[in-house]
Amino acid sequence: MNFAIITGGSQGDVQPLVALALELHRDGHRVRFCTHPLFEDFVGSRGLEFFSLGGNDPRGVMAADQKKGHKRGRLHTLWRVLHQTAPSEGDLHPYIEACRGMDGIIYNPFGGLASVAYHVAEKLQLPCCALHLYPARPTRDFPSPYAPPGWHLGSAYNLLTHVGAEQVSRLASRAWVDRWRVDTLQLPSLPLKGFFHNTTRRRVPQLFGFSPSVVPKPSDWKDWQHVTGYWFLDEAEAWEPPDGLAEFLRTGPPPVYIGFGSMVDARPEELSEIIGEALSSTGRRAVVGEGWGRMRCDLENVYHIGWVPFRRLLPHVAAAVHHAGTGTAAEALRSGTPSVAVPFFGEQRFWAARLHELGVAPAPIPRRELTAKKLAAAIEAAAGDAEIHARAARLGECIRAEDGVGEAVRVINHYFLPQSAPAPTPDGEAKA
Repeated sequence: MNFAIITGGSQGDVQPLVALALELHRDGHRVRFCTHPLFEDFVGSRGLEFFSLGGNDPRGVMAADQKKGHKRGRLHTLWRVLHQTAPSEGDLHPYIEACRGMDGIIYNPFGGLASVAYHVAEKLQLPCCALHLYPARPTRDFPSPYAPPGWHLGSAYNLLTHVGAEQVSRLASRAWVDRWRVDTLQLPSLPLKGFFHNTTRRRVPQLFGFSPSVVPKPSDWKDWQHVTGYWFLDEAEAWEPPDGLAEFLRTGPPPVYIGFGSMVDARPEELSEIIGEALSSTGRRAVVGEGWGRMRCDLENVYHIGWVPFRRLLPHVAAAVHHAGTGTAAEALRSGTPSVAVPFFGEQRFWAARLHELGVAPAPIPRRELTAKKLAAAIEAAAGDAEIHARAARLGECIRAEDGVGEAVRVINHYFLPQSAPAPTPDGEAKA
């Protein structure tokens, strides 16, 4: 079959879907991978067909969002979400073109504008399915990843947080989505309950790319909601560490890893000072991942790196300090490495809390509350606690035994291949 995979967002949104695309390609399918032009080389160098969706550079968007959020706080962030600028017709048109000539559409509903692929599927009468990297669908088992962390108020509260998050999304986009559906796609406007209710009513298949050992499938989810395991991009067998990194790892006690991936901190000098003071007070060595924020820490016992396959690095460190992004948290879990979670926003708070609940990390430190003293204490707790290390090692074994991308492809084949029960199109009709 011919599939279009559609996502926006950062490296953490794109990389797991590239892993899934490669597995679909190995299974004999043609895959058109559609995302921001920043990732053209990342996608194309792996032999996948690339389609540019255009849009603003996600690095700049990330930096601007974090700067605004830092200055004004959460209420202002909510205000900005509800008053965000509607995309133009030119912004949306590439999503229509990306899906032409395809047999099925696979999209990330939380990857920038990628959720519009659902409406395109309805227009073109194509089957579709949604890919989720965190459990942001209604359940009574736990709160929404966007809910305030640490509130345990029961099942009714949990469900209410999910419904509230979906309604915020609906209010933020309903006007322009309905206008685009009616004027451009010549479709009816969405029902009052919005986009997510519509996908639920139509039973659009949903795949969740995280481990059931980390977040078990909620008891009230449906049979068309599938927790498959993580979608790891494993292609680093031929990778060799630079001579300097290999020497650094070999000639001293295991360092800690410190990196915040695609986060572009609003106060980079302060963050570097905090890290430097924490490392000085603990006396620990560190490998610092520069990431999108080009983070630096100019100490003698620090080695700076750009991109590195976590699967090859993290087993050699005593602990990993990170932002608890979906991909980085997954790699730390798989490697059996204890974490220190410093969440910046959004679903990172959910994963940070989950790492602590699983006993593989001390209590998370939100970026707003980060100090050198807190960071030093958390590093010592994660790196020096034998029980945390043992729990992390056991959980890593479970995750390494899973085949998330393989399971995801089996689920996709079940819904999309003609000999199986086909996936429903967004209008509710199955297309063989």
